Amino acid sequence: MPLAGWVLAFLALGAAVAVACWLLVFTEGAYLGPRVVTVLYDRYAGRYDRVKAYDKHYERHFIGEPVARFLAERMEVLPQPVWLLDAASGTGRFTQTVMQAAGSELRFVCLDSSGPMLEQAFRNLDGIAAAGQVFYVQHNAGSLPFADNAFPVVACLEALEFVPQPRTLIGELVRVARPGGLLMLTNRVGWQSHLFPGRRFEREQLAGLLRSRGCSYVSITPWQVDYDRVLAVKEGGSAMPPPLDWRNIVRCESCSQVSWDGYGAMLRCRQCGAVFTETDGIWRFAAS
Repeated sequence: MPLAGWVLAFLALGAAVAVACWLLVFTEGAYLGPRVVTVLYDRYAGRYDRVKAYDKHYERHFIGEPVARFLAERMEVLPQPVWLLDAASGTGRFTQTVMQAAGSELRFVCLDSSGPMLEQAFRNLDGIAAAGQVFYVQHNAGSLPFADNAFPVVACLEALEFVPQPRTLIGELVRVARPGGLLMLTNRVGWQSHLFPGRRFEREQLAGLLRSRGCSYVSITPWQVDYDRVLAVKEGGSAMPPPLDWRNIVRCESCSQVSWDGYGAMLRCRQCGAVFTETDGIWRFAAS
């Protein structure tokens, strides 16, 4: 092969390696589809916490304590029990931190598309959470299977850039938050954010997007090297619906209704017959 041919082959190989690194390493499969992202996190679940090495005091100060203060100011007017949503929960970082900062009376829903990540969250919270205090739901975050206005606090940390439609996810997070409820998000910043074209937001752009989705207050502050912390409050008064139990929070994946029969480990939708079941501590919609 002529030298020029070897050079071209070498450049082509280098370009292929660079693209593969971008797709699989730097963006963690985000541009290969949700299923690839889930598979990568399935494989990564057992090492996730060791690699992240979160500082517990730092986490409590920036995650747990702001949520605890927010709830303490409103606890008397919130219906009991108080449910919080940890969307794209991973190994339960938000839930564990808030539970330790805000007390043991809260209840949490940890939602993630990766079963192994939820299993790791279950292990992390074992011995911390009381029986029935945390529900684990395996489902993608892009279309949340929950009723409108269900949660006084909704969190989604380090996830926006990994979903195909981050604007849709933001709309879903606002939808399921109660009027006057708190949203806690993260926004990718720094040079690595430019590796996520179409999924990164300038600060003012993100603030404007949240306001357009119905948030009256938005605060964006530097948090980690690669992330800003975003706090937002959904517009609306303090009036709250009656207390919610588990069956009044979940919305049917098939028909979007909140109408369930059954208790224990299986619920069946009265409208369309879809089944929502629990196996080994994790809830899933039965495949249609």
